[in-house]
Order: sequence, then structure tokens, then C-alpha cells
Amino acid sequence: MKKLLFFAAIFCLPLLSEAQWVINLNGSAGMAKRWSSKSGDLQSFYSTPGVSFTVGGEVQYYFTKRTGLGFGVEYAYSRALNDDYNDRFHEKTYYYSKTIRLPISFLWLPGNLMRSVIRIGISGNINTKHHNYDLNETTTYRDNPFFMGIHAGYSYLLGKRFRLGILLNEDMGWFVRESDKDNISNPPLYYTSHYFFTANVSFSYRIFGKEK
Repeated sequence: MKKLLFFAAIFCLPLLSEAQWVINLNGSAGMAKRWSSKSGDLQSFYSTPGVSFTVGGEVQYYFTKRTGLGFGVEYAYSRALNDDYNDRFHEKTYYYSKTIRLPISFLWLPGNLMRSVIRIGISGNINTKHHNYDLNETTTYRDNPFFMGIHAGYSYLLGKRFRLGILLNEDMGWFVRESDKDNISNPPLYYTSHYFFTANVSFSYRIFGKEK
């Protein structure tokens, strides 16, 4: 057992010697595209592009010169037009997603200068909206209290502390689900689940640590 711990320490020492913490303030803004899926129907419906933004922070831990993990917390907002309602009644209403997002990212720094960062990861989303089905309505909805998402991005170091890039995010779980029935005493005819895909320009400012 002692020999095993000794060889494990010898193996880990080079990694620990290169370990480094970085703290960033992050933000992004861009386009949100809502897509919807109706129960019992293989078709998906896509909305007119809307808006999206995020603001928050991230702690990064680099265990080698080129690889690391990022742990973030941010407020994420997305909005897109309710096209069906707009087409039928010529009145603009919107779908909103307002969440506290907890992204976990794998980070990779390619190239000789290592000024680029490629990230890929998953996110947990805590919904700040808390509406449940109204049994006295034929069309009603429920906000999903927690759902997962995936993301990918690229950023480039400009100067010593500022990064600019692109960040893509896709909801894997619905943020809101609608229930439709022909009579309040009958069971729902179908459910419609709504998701967001966002493509944002991202920016970050390093407040602690050093870039590799």
C-alpha cells in the first residue's frame, strides 16, 4: 500500500506543480431560437429568432498547461416570439426563460501561444419562474423547476485579461410545457414542450490568476 501511494504521488507531482486557479467575470449576448415539440408528434416547431444574454462568473482549475475544468454560476435570460399566437391574433406575446445556470466545462488550450480556449460541457438550470398547471383552464402551462443543457464555445485572449468568443447553448430539458384540452373536465389532448437554443457573443475578464 505504501508503495502504491508513493508511485501515485510521483505521478501526480508534475500535474500538481502545473495546477492553477483562474477566476473570471463572464457575460454573453446574442440570438435565442425557441423550438417546440408536441406529444405524439415527431415534428418540431421553430420560432422567429429572439434575444439572449447571460451574466455571471466562473472559477477555472487548470491541472496541466493545456487542460482544465470550469465551474460557473450565471443568470441566463432568453426570449422569443410566440409565433402561433401572433399569426392568429396579430398580437405579440413572448416565451421567456429565466434561470440560474450552473455550467461545468472541460477546457482545452490548443496552439503554441495557448491564447485560445475551447470549451464543452453540461449545465444545470434552476428555473426562477414557478407556474404550475391551472386545472380550471383548457390551455395552461407548467415551468420546469430544473433542467439540463449542453454547451460549447471558443474564446481568444485579447491583451492580458480580456477574452472574446462565441458560446452555444442547447436546452436538453423543456423550460416550460403547455397542456391543451377541449374541456376542463377532460384529460389533456396533448402537451407542447418548449426549449431554447442560443448563439451568443461571449466576453470575460480575468480578476484572479494567470493565463498559461
